[in-house]
Amino acid sequence: MNGPEYYGLTGNPFDKNFNCHGRYFESEDFRQAEARLNVLKTVRGIGVITAESGMGKSLSLKAFTDELNPNLYHAQYICFSTVTVPEFYR
Repeated sequence: MNGPEYYGLTGNPFDKNFNCHGRYFESEDFRQAEARLNVLKTVRGIGVITAESGMGKSLSLKAFTDELNPNLYHAQYICFSTVTVPEFYR
């Protein structure tokens, strides 16, 4: 048996479309990111999360956006850092 099933996972946790639904380790860094994202939600701001590869940026954002009311918030995920300014605003 190869792949995520070997570890008892239902999918590849590194896949951007992986459905985590609360099944993740809440480290201090994760809680810190969550707190900062909640501040952005409160002040209706724009934020940028940067870190080394594999540090949990996508997971933090996915967990945060899963809790947002889709009638009140529109989260946009841009994973390519090579976009131009007009592409970013589009």
